[in-house]
Amino acid sequence: MKITDIRIDGFGVWHDLKLGGLSPRLTAFYGANEAGKTTLMQFTRSVLYGVSPERRQRYLPPVNGGQPGGSLGLMENGQRFDVSRIADRGVDDIGLVRISTPDGQATGDRLLREALVDIDEATYSNIFAIGLGEIQTLGTLNGSQAAEWLYRLTSGLDRVSLYDVIQNLRQTRHDLLSSDDRKSKISQLITRREVLRGEIQQLSQRNRQWSQLGVRIQELDAEIAEQEAIVADCQHRARTIEIAVGLKPNWRKRAKITSQLQQFNGNVQLPDDGIERLDKLTRKIEQNQREADVLRGQRQQIKAESERLDVNQLLVKNACRIDALGEQRDWLQSLERQIDDLETEAEEFEQRLENEQERISHALGVADREHLKVISRADIESLQPQVKELRKAQKQVEHAQQEVDALAESERSLKVKIDSAIIGGEHHGLPMDLREASDLVGNLRSRLKVEQRIEQARNHEMDLEQQSHDLLDDQVIPLSTFNWMLAGVIFGGLLIGTWLWMPSNPLGNAGGLLALGSILMLAFSFAFKFFAEDSAA
Repeated sequence: MKITDIRIDGFGVWHDLKLGGLSPRLTAFYGANEAGKTTLMQFTRSVLYGVSPERRQRYLPPVNGGQPGGSLGLMENGQRFDVSRIADRGVDDIGLVRISTPDGQATGDRLLREALVDIDEATYSNIFAIGLGEIQTLGTLNGSQAAEWLYRLTSGLDRVSLYDVIQNLRQTRHDLLSSDDRKSKISQLITRREVLRGEIQQLSQRNRQWSQLGVRIQELDAEIAEQEAIVADCQHRARTIEIAVGLKPNWRKRAKITSQLQQFNGNVQLPDDGIERLDKLTRKIEQNQREADVLRGQRQQIKAESERLDVNQLLVKNACRIDALGEQRDWLQSLERQIDDLETEAEEFEQRLENEQERISHALGVADREHLKVISRADIESLQPQVKELRKAQKQVEHAQQEVDALAESERSLKVKIDSAIIGGEHHGLPMDLREASDLVGNLRSRLKVEQRIEQARNHEMDLEQQSHDLLDDQVIPLSTFNWMLAGVIFGGLLIGTWLWMPSNPLGNAGGLLALGSILMLAFSFAFKFFAEDSAA
């Protein structure tokens, strides 16, 4: 497992800290005392194993604000994922782990457990994350003590140092076999055994009394059961009589109906199961009557209890206000949380004030910081130049802070432009990883160079083609010159033919001179063509 980057939302003195591009081999953090190096190590432990009560008490809530927690970028077997942990659900919250992969998929803590290969926090702290306290302790020890301390850190089974086991065994043996009877656990246990034996003897003497009381309890239980059976029988009889009294009007009505039935005997045909249906109705009536009696008794009991209760007139009078307060419960709870936050902030300011007083007392060489409160008028006047310098420095700081705010605003605007460019790149399918983007830029530059070379080659080809055309034009006689030469050759040939085949031509004696001129013209034409093509070649 390798840590590739660190992002802290809020932890101790760190707020909105982002460290990326960590070396896969070795990364060194250096800084002055109280710069936050140990806080960074404790943040790494908190993300991997949770926020312990000791870390929460020391580093949470964050000094400079922000959500309590952050995330680590991890690389395991070529797979990259982010592990985030935010502990904002209470004082006992160790932080909920959230793991996300580069493709945006969220998973459980399986990847983190596989990356840690079942190494618990104790082993991790003793072997892989030794803090400044252990290093300072080693610095104050001699050679044998340092070797013993390293042995305690690195040896042992199941994260338990063999040195600690030996020391625990020695201490246990000393406690068990101490020469002093008052400190020896064996002597104490023997004394305790004698006391317990005496108590057992006393309890055995009382065993007879307990047995007699048990027999008496059994007899009383039998009598109680017998009396309960008698009471149940009496209750059944009383219930029967009560039911009979309640059914008396219905019984008379039944008798009257029976007499009427006797009068109509033979005229009215009754169903075969009439008696069974009548019995069912009678049983239902009895059951309903019993339920009604039970409800009547419960009603009387509740009425008596309500009469005995003393109504709180103050609560009745303020019932509306209580309902209004109940509706404002969320607002009141938020006020309570704000009060708690303000009290915590006040305690932090008081602690900072005490720390500042201690720092000033150390700087001024005052042993007791209470003496800092007694400052005379002369001391105040003597500090006026420093006060002026301090105010001037504060103005410079404010000016610098304004410049920082302006730069931060510029940074935010640039970040917005970069985000918009990234979003545009994602829309056009461009890679978001810095290495992939640099590779793509290199490829684009190479492509531009190749395209430039191709363009230069095309221009060179066009130039060569133009030169070849020019050379070809130089090697071939122009068409107009060739036409004039052809016309001269034809005219000379006609004159020579006229002089040879028509001696008595109209030109007379001048025909020979013209033929000679034609021959000279032909020779000049051929010579001119030969020398022109030779010079062009």
